[in-house]
Order: sequence, then structure tokens, then C-alpha cells
Amino acid sequence: MKPIPFMAACITMLAGAAAMADVSVRDVVRDLQSQGYVDIEVEREGGRISVEARKRGQEREVTYDSVTGRILRDETSRYGGMVRERVEVDFDDRERGDSRGDRGGDLSDRGDNRSHRDDDRDDRDDDRDDRDDDRDDRDDDRDDRDDDRDDRDDDRDDRDDDRDDRDDDRDDRDDDDDHDDDD
Repeated sequence: MKPIPFMAACITMLAGAAAMADVSVRDVVRDLQSQGYVDIEVEREGGRISVEARKRGQEREVTYDSVTGRILRDETSRYGGMVRERVEVDFDDRERGDSRGDRGGDLSDRGDNRSHRDDDRDDRDDDRDDRDDDRDDRDDDRDDRDDDRDDRDDDRDDRDDDRDDRDDDRDDRDDDDDHDDDD
């Protein structure tokens, strides 16, 4: 019988699970930075850690259970907005006293980061709106060029019609002259 190795294995597994169970914001940020994400927003509220991370061309939204470490949601999408090198962390007021150890030198606590995040989102929305406006302006310019081309074609047709009218008038006068000569 070898009960000691079995107990040692159980203790090791439980210790590993306990180490994974307490997810720190610092570990989450470091993991995302190691994947190349540089624009990271972290919000810890209740038993969840929600993260929005961006790198050139890609945005990722991940929600962790801060107690078990389990990923509750992980979505990646294309991102065409501005990417800045920054990390913002926001803690629920109920957890603020307990979570201070999670912040490292590269994490900032600027009081209420929600207003900063809202400003950043507004800036991204403004950038997106500006790009849409630029696209609309280009479409309008293209339409204006097409209208100008159509106007030139109409002018050309008008000149051709005027020329045909003058030719018809000339032919009519010639016909009248021919009839007058016959008389």
C-alpha cells in the first residue's frame, strides 16, 4: 500500500487549482501583453474580471471568474480604430480595499477610470464617425464628378442639337430659295 504518494498527488492537484483559482489582474494583463495586446482596459467587479484588449487590427473581450479563473466569455473581432499603449484598471468600490495588491507598476488606478474609459470609447466612436464622414465625402466627390461628366455630355448633346437645327434651317432656306427660283 502506498497511501502517501496518492495523498501527495491530491495535495499537489489542490494546490495547483487553488493557485489558478485566484486570478489576479496583473496576471491577466501580463498574459495579454505577452500576446501583443497593448491597449488594455480591465474592470474587476464582484466575482468577475472583464477585459477589453486591443492590438493592431484586433480587439479581444474576455471575462474571467476571478474566483475559479475560468474564462466565462472570450470574443475576438477585427478592430480598425486607434491603438494606444496603455493599461487602465477599474475596481468595484466594494473590492477596492482588497484588490490593491493586484496593481503593479504598469497598472494605473486613476480614481474613477470609468470616465476615462467613456472618454476613450467616445474618442473611438468619434474616429469611426470621422472615417464614415470621410467615406461619405469621397462618395459625394465621386457623385459630383459623375454629375459634371453628365453635364458635359448634355452640353455636347445640346451643341449637336443646335448644329443640327442650324443645318436644318440652312436646308430650309436653300429649299425656299430653290422654290423662289422656280417661280
